[in-house]
Amino acid sequence: MLPEKYSGNMVKIVESDDCTLHFYQNVKENKLYCLTKGFDTKGIDDFCRMMHELDILEPESVNVFDVFCERIDEGIINGSSENNISTDVSVKLTADGGYEMCHLHAFYRRDENGRITDIHYNLRPYVQKEYFYREVLRSFSSDKNPKIYSQQCRNVIDTHPDKDIAFIQFDVERFKLLNDTYGVEKCDDLLQFFNDSLALVCTDEQPFCRLTADVYMIVTPFDTKDQLVAFIRKIESLLSGFGGMEYHLYFGVAIVDDRTLHTRRHGDNASLAR
Repeated sequence: MLPEKYSGNMVKIVESDDCTLHFYQNVKENKLYCLTKGFDTKGIDDFCRMMHELDILEPESVNVFDVFCERIDEGIINGSSENNISTDVSVKLTADGGYEMCHLHAFYRRDENGRITDIHYNLRPYVQKEYFYREVLRSFSSDKNPKIYSQQCRNVIDTHPDKDIAFIQFDVERFKLLNDTYGVEKCDDLLQFFNDSLALVCTDEQPFCRLTADVYMIVTPFDTKDQLVAFIRKIESLLSGFGGMEYHLYFGVAIVDDRTLHTRRHGDNASLAR
């Protein structure tokens, strides 16, 4: 039975939505509840473990799902400043059905120290229009409008006058060789994994963009060199090892010295460093 403190409005939402699967996880009591029919959570206390044990994730979605789970585990242990996190994963929702692309959201409550105590997960299949827009995004060399991204970078510089700012670029070594070895579709999946993972790891104050082909850029404020290096190593670790592919990432970093320069100049410096 769902705990009393989590009933009420949430139950009404669940009952009025027959497309989305809802789960509630009580972190402190190590209990997982299924709020909709179709999944037996008896004996399972963790949503991420359940998804792996049921073996319903498409192999190409396992890596980004693990990044999603790592972010939540980090919030449970060390705390988080966020109230929710989301990603897209491909899931087999019925025993005799195929994989369906779904939105996966986790909304959580935090204690006074920011540590996650309760999580509401919902898993909603894509509607047809969302499939179309996802493919449109995949077809462009840049996933965000360059002018919009440039303004996001400028905002980071202007709103953090007391912090250092780093422009980080990375790409994949010999990406053309990867295309020849693994195929274009597999490499497109790799780039989509980069996008989805960066969306999970980077905050609103760390805008990222796929500039072109396999080149990505992240802009982040930081306090110490160790903090910046730790962030880059985290990105490198999370983005490595997709789908059994062998590849290496190369990073270049430019620290903002002159805040009056156009953001493109800082990006060029990061490109030279890379």
